[in-house]
Amino acid sequence: MRVVKKPGKNPVFWEILAVCLSAAVLLAGCAERTDKENPGKAEGSSSSSGVEVDEAVASRLLEEFILPYEALAGGAAFASPEEIQPDVMAAFCFYAAQAQLGEERFLAGDENHQYMLLPEEWLDGYAQILFGASAPADLGDTELVYCDSEFSDEGKTILPEELRGYTGRVYGSSYVKKGMVPDYQVSLQEVKDTGSGVEIQVGRRVDSIDLPDVTYSFVFVPAVENPLLGEQFPAGAYRLTEVQADIGPEFTQISTPQQLVQLSKMVNCGDKTYVGSTFVLTEDLDMSGVKMEPIGVVRRFSYKGVNPFAATFDGQGHTISHLAMDHPFQPADSNGISLPVGLFGRTAQTAVIQNLHLKDLSIRGDSGVGGLAGSFSGRMYHCTVSGEVSGKSDVGGMVGGTMVGGTGNAELVDCHVDVQVTGTGGTGGFAGYAGHAWFEGCSAKGTVSIGADEPGSVSGVAGGFAGHQQGSVIRNCFASVNVRTMTNASMVGNFIGLSEYATTIHSYCNADAGSAWDLVDDDYGGYIDVTALPKAEYWKKLEESIPEGYTKDNGIFGTNYNSKVALVGVVDFDKDTLAALIYYPDERTNNYVQDCDSLDVSEGKMLLIPIHKDFQVAVYADFPEGRQEIYRASAEDKLAWRTKGYALRLDCDYLLLEEKVPIILQLEQDGRTVEYVPDPSQAGGQMQVVYLDATEEGPGF
Repeated sequence: MRVVKKPGKNPVFWEILAVCLSAAVLLAGCAERTDKENPGKAEGSSSSSGVEVDEAVASRLLEEFILPYEALAGGAAFASPEEIQPDVMAAFCFYAAQAQLGEERFLAGDENHQYMLLPEEWLDGYAQILFGASAPADLGDTELVYCDSEFSDEGKTILPEELRGYTGRVYGSSYVKKGMVPDYQVSLQEVKDTGSGVEIQVGRRVDSIDLPDVTYSFVFVPAVENPLLGEQFPAGAYRLTEVQADIGPEFTQISTPQQLVQLSKMVNCGDKTYVGSTFVLTEDLDMSGVKMEPIGVVRRFSYKGVNPFAATFDGQGHTISHLAMDHPFQPADSNGISLPVGLFGRTAQTAVIQNLHLKDLSIRGDSGVGGLAGSFSGRMYHCTVSGEVSGKSDVGGMVGGTMVGGTGNAELVDCHVDVQVTGTGGTGGFAGYAGHAWFEGCSAKGTVSIGADEPGSVSGVAGGFAGHQQGSVIRNCFASVNVRTMTNASMVGNFIGLSEYATTIHSYCNADAGSAWDLVDDDYGGYIDVTALPKAEYWKKLEESIPEGYTKDNGIFGTNYNSKVALVGVVDFDKDTLAALIYYPDERTNNYVQDCDSLDVSEGKMLLIPIHKDFQVAVYADFPEGRQEIYRASAEDKLAWRTKGYALRLDCDYLLLEEKVPIILQLEQDGRTVEYVPDPSQAGGQMQVVYLDATEEGPGF
């Protein structure tokens, strides 16, 4: 084995790779590179056998493979090509095609846009050669776009002449640029010749802070057998087979303000090695005088343009005090969206934040401003915030908004604020915009004040708990907030200002704390159950309803109300009961169902919404000669039920061979089973919710 090793982390090496990667070929044996600036270099040394390492191979792979992967994927680890994000793999193939074919090949555009295009066969060919895997089949949710037969912009065909008439899919991207490099410095640390290929360990740094080292594993393919692209690789090709990241406790254990700043820099520079890690706060932190960016931001330099926090942060009951952020005029991102501000600026759907307390904070921003998070997706448990939060729109004591400018659901349970919140619209004590999320066992205390953007203008959409609620569930939540306006205002409520297609149930206001507003001012579809209680009763109810360590009782979400039949929770049930919600659709159901078009309310239809995690659902046809399974939930179905609240829609009469055959529902979890025979005739013209219960001894309902 041949080894070259650079002793220590010499700062010179962090500087010499700030800009590199030309329009040169991607792999060994291709045409000569041009416009190369300051490539990284491994220091020559010998192994025990005395054989020197080939520096050219290491430097070329660094420039032509590692740096673009760092720019596109942030060094994200994978053990097999199937684990690579689909858009990352596709984008890398675009990048390889640009470097190898030149920018003039398959390029389309007009005066406003420019796209690099690839037919699907080319995309698949590069994926096979570079990663040993087929190109991703579904790019619909990525920032790469495609069309079946023509590539157009606002109805104008811009497909290059050599691709016109092509009948397959054409993939296009305007995000992948020539010479992409990460927003942090990368240098060679160690190179190993494995016999069949090479392992390259790289060091990474942003500003004066080290990032986790990453090791890249390549194998060499001496002969590329690909009828379309084989001739482009006459001398063979290196294939990336694995990426490993070394993220240890020096990154995940946070005990000083400087380590919290380190986490912010790690996330915001585009590093993705931290994804999947759990960061723990091991001490209380006093952030007085410490400047830091929100953790998770929008950045124009990155491939996707967004670097949200996507891991777990566990405060372990510790407190961060005197955090101050002042970004009232922070510039918008490339899409014109104001950058969110809070301890966490923007989080991903995979984020978990728990057991964290923020005390005496001061947060100022523009749009998407919250004490703990400006724009929140993911899950939040057992967190508290106290202090001041101010901004313009989507301003809240805990979160500025859920799902602001993004996709996915949020879940917030047993979180509480004591804050002074100021905004001009979309402002709430707990959340400015409560969109497509689940809030349970949460409370807000303090004041909400709204003013005007301009003198004489009308402000609005403000509430003691949430300013604007849309497609979400607020359950068992409390507000003791004085909502006041400093100008003419509309859609202002002591609990919610504006509620759209959402559910608020078993929630309460302190009647002695609020102003003379309605509990909920404007309501457009959904279900509202909020009660105003005198001060003493309110605090007693809160203490009884949200004991220490409160956990969520149920798990139905609401989402995509304008495209999917997705339900929000409208009823309570005991968490120890094996249960499912059965809806016999009628006119009332539309008040509880997130759907854009009218729901089919014909007789014989039923919606089944499983509740518990890992709930197995099967449907049988009850033939005279015996039952026959006609449906069993897949893993994808169960995931959709659990995370998105999707319903299983069934005909209560199963029609086969012109003969109506009854169906049987079988629900199972943890060895408990229950069976149910739907009977819509019992609905009596009203929506019904059927609770199914079972014991370990056997089925029943």
